[in-house]
Amino acid sequence: MANKGLQFEHAVMYHATVMVDNKTSDQQVAFEKASKAYASIPSDIKTKANELVQQYAPRSTDLRAKQSYYSSFEKMSGGGEEPKTDIKFESGGTKYRCSMKWGKSFQLTSAGIDKSAAVLEKVLKKTIKECGGGREDKQALAHIQAILERMTEKFENNTGTIMQSKARALMTDVRKTGGLNEQFQEVLGSRKKPHVAEVYECFKYNLTHECMTGALQFGKNSDKTATHLMTESGIVPISKAEVAKVMAVAGVRLAMKGRGRDKVTGLRRNCIVVRYEV
Repeated sequence: MANKGLQFEHAVMYHATVMVDNKTSDQQVAFEKASKAYASIPSDIKTKANELVQQYAPRSTDLRAKQSYYSSFEKMSGGGEEPKTDIKFESGGTKYRCSMKWGKSFQLTSAGIDKSAAVLEKVLKKTIKECGGGREDKQALAHIQAILERMTEKFENNTGTIMQSKARALMTDVRKTGGLNEQFQEVLGSRKKPHVAEVYECFKYNLTHECMTGALQFGKNSDKTATHLMTESGIVPISKAEVAKVMAVAGVRLAMKGRGRDKVTGLRRNCIVVRYEV
């Protein structure tokens, strides 16, 4: 199945970079990459991408201002840690660091155990500072800490790529009644039942905010930290209301992600990931 979010990124980059008259080498590479993907992108995604690019373009006849605008579009790449900003650009003196989403279903994160544990620990520390005053809050946060510790213990020495047989055995264990998957869903909900108890709402909100922005991981002023959502509905700031809207329909699950075949045995490999998704 085609990744419509990625197609949306390519379409936006195509409609921006095609307008740049004197492309730098980086802009030429970005244009060629977007052009290569463009033919297979559905027409509705192409149309919306073009609309959004033109919507934020300068209204004046100043060609220099327009060229500056189109030239400001940049597709962010990982270079190690995957940024939350997919595309950044500048318009009217505002820098837009956009996380790109298309459709009603999308992943907020699908990271391996080690990275997920690190993010969850940062979010928990933030939640303790902000919401850890009451007795029930402290009990809830201690429960979350215990779940994170169980996850670390459960996947010790199995946090990266492992053989599929081992991954399936681990997944059978964590999916059993009362297992680690259910424990996570008690705290963060599932896609079918995203609602959580009030004592867990602060933690879920903070995790949703981090998954949407990356502010704890990269710092709020980093270009890798997203400030806006770009969707088929338009571009909106990642506000408290927007985070709450996503949080209300998001849920978590432990899952297997394919990692190809072992070069020696030819057997399939997987890694276990924590998927937080809408």
